[in-house]
Amino acid sequence: MRPLSTLACLSLLLTQLGANPASAEPATSDAPAATSNEAALPDVALSAHRRETPIEQITGSVTVIGRAEIERRGWRTLTDVLNEVPGLQVVQAGGLGAQTSIFTRGTESDHTLILIDGIEVGDPSIPGGVFDPSHMLTIGIERVEILRGPQATMYGSDALGGVIQIVSRTGRGPTRANAWAEAGGFNTLQQAVGVRGGDRAFDYSLDYSNLSTSGISTVGKRLGGREDDGYGNRTLSARFGSEVADGIGFTVLGRLVDSDRDLDPFVEDRDARETSRQLYARAEGRLSLFDGIWQQKLGIAITDHDRKLSNDADDVSARTEKSTWDGSRLKLDWIHHLQLVADQTTTFGFETKRETIRARGDSFNPATLDASMTRTHASGRSSAAFVQQQFTCGDRVFGSFGGRLDHHDEFGSHLTYRANSAYVHPSTGTRIHGGFGTGFKAPTLDDLFGSSIFEVASEREGVVETYPSTFSGNPALQPEKSRSFEIGIEQPFLDGRARAGVTLFQNRIRNLIQANSGFDSLENVGRVKTEGVESTLTLNLHPRISIRANHTYTMAENQSGDEDLLRRPAHMATLVVEGRPTDASTLTWSTVYTGHRKDGDAITFERVSRPGYALTNVAATLQIDEHWKLFGRIDNLFDRKYDDPEGFSSSGLAGYFGVSSEY
Repeated sequence: MRPLSTLACLSLLLTQLGANPASAEPATSDAPAATSNEAALPDVALSAHRRETPIEQITGSVTVIGRAEIERRGWRTLTDVLNEVPGLQVVQAGGLGAQTSIFTRGTESDHTLILIDGIEVGDPSIPGGVFDPSHMLTIGIERVEILRGPQATMYGSDALGGVIQIVSRTGRGPTRANAWAEAGGFNTLQQAVGVRGGDRAFDYSLDYSNLSTSGISTVGKRLGGREDDGYGNRTLSARFGSEVADGIGFTVLGRLVDSDRDLDPFVEDRDARETSRQLYARAEGRLSLFDGIWQQKLGIAITDHDRKLSNDADDVSARTEKSTWDGSRLKLDWIHHLQLVADQTTTFGFETKRETIRARGDSFNPATLDASMTRTHASGRSSAAFVQQQFTCGDRVFGSFGGRLDHHDEFGSHLTYRANSAYVHPSTGTRIHGGFGTGFKAPTLDDLFGSSIFEVASEREGVVETYPSTFSGNPALQPEKSRSFEIGIEQPFLDGRARAGVTLFQNRIRNLIQANSGFDSLENVGRVKTEGVESTLTLNLHPRISIRANHTYTMAENQSGDEDLLRRPAHMATLVVEGRPTDASTLTWSTVYTGHRKDGDAITFERVSRPGYALTNVAATLQIDEHWKLFGRIDNLFDRKYDDPEGFSSSGLAGYFGVSSEY
């Protein structure tokens, strides 16, 4: 073994021994390497190290969900895919197309970075720059990788809580065409077609889907919600690639999403409507030198969000509103992977991106004389350089460590680092893994430069008066910062037919961006601590039956106010039973439990306690022959009534049935 490799192994073992909750630093955390159906999982994942890496060598907490499971379960949106992942709380404010938030290990909803093939898809024009997964259909998706814990070293800002990477389908081999259609509850219809194929010289993959539904009322019934809020989505996904010569290749890919939905802005409103167009595109070139020792990837990516909201006065609401939001991002990255020795890879790279937002809105209610006006136009640039060392020692020790320097035009430079390691016992298969790292969340352009003017009317002694107020961003904001730890253990048993894992995690976040005491701007004041345990169990006791269960216990506290964070349940649990009654059929039962949590009352805005609830879904497929397949599912089998979040309706019992063909 080379001297450098020997030192690397020793450092990994020392890191592993030192990663325990009793250390002087905050307590640690950890998560199992993969929790999806093992038979359907890909052999590699690319998100953890920005290159394809065998899953067993990934030392952090990652869940990989492959195309086979997506089709078995009948999942139609990214929201469906993420609902059963340990450590994630997914909150959807209504039915299909309703705004959805993701809380990873109790962190904020804007602390999880979402990518499509490396493209940052968050909307710069939304406060927090978050991405709404409710519009992301599963067509054209090969797999979804979920990394829990800070990933700032490889991905920079917004990856404080974790990273979700969506990997598009590719085409290789003879041309194959597929089509499918599905119909079901709430007058939901979806049709999709696709074609893919190719060879080393040129490969292609194209998918198109059209979804429509009459939906449910977004406003909860106790608030008077009766009218259904419809939703439509048209998605085109495309990917083209070529290996033009040995060691030289390129890929061009993109995704266009056009959607529209009825809105009920806090109260039921018949004609409030939002339209949205999202464009994600990337072109990259690849170069491999010296028999693969030095691999390079140069890419440019575009993200563009256009949203429009319109609301005319009617007999339900006298308010009129016209608003538009445009957010765009142009990013250039150059990534290098250098493997001078067989068991070590050095990854380093450079990135630069420019974000721009334009927002314009006007709202007026003649009945109350309330009015508002928004005018924001801002842009900003940030650049980064990073390096990571990844190494293995035989089949027993794996690890990585690295650092990153980000520089932003407005708040200057910020340094982050991370180290992870894992040890696998050669005879028992016991896997111990742990790590620590830092992360940060940069203030968005809206946080820095957003501007709105309000006029609020009030009646006093029979005289109506208006009071103007202004809410503006704060250019002096600093990034939110975090320190995170994790440690865990996995143990196979019953001759490998079963596996159990437990992971402890903790995040400490400071400089949280919140509204100031006058509610006219923002400031860095908050401190948050989240900690908990992720537990998983997989059983394959019969060739035709598998059982998966996971439980996440999370304590999420705002230390500034000594209060539990809203919409973070202490307990989340999932039970999935998958069977294959015959060689041509599958049957899946899943139950997801969401425990007691705090939320804000939809009327008084006071903190309230919400009871727990459990949702059960079933899905089935039947392969008729090599070309035709039937599929169906029932959502919310027991018609459970619940509000999550508070004041928003939830979908009741609904069945869906469809047919697909491939030639």
